[in-house]
Amino acid sequence: MIQQTDKIEPLMNDPTPLKAVDGPVRLKEYADRWKRLGPLLEVQREDDVRRADIFGSYSFFAGMILKNLHDFPPGPGSGLIEQQSWFRKLHPTSR
Repeated sequence: MIQQTDKIEPLMNDPTPLKAVDGPVRLKEYADRWKRLGPLLEVQREDDVRRADIFGSYSFFAGMILKNLHDFPPGPGSGLIEQQSWFRKLHPTSR
């Protein structure tokens, strides 16, 4: 999204951090800049979310969980065994 970035970068590149803002006029300029920047950043965020590889991310994180369960199985005191026992009692035909 090149057009969006072209609009955002000049607003982001203001060298004045919030703590260096002095006086009400400079503070108003700072607030006005973020008023303009907020909607542009929201559009950018929505675009990033739309283009995200959800299935790839899910596979990655699911793989991490499975690997950790393999390397670090839950102990008998973790509550997981008891939870599974309760689930079996609730749905005895699901074995």
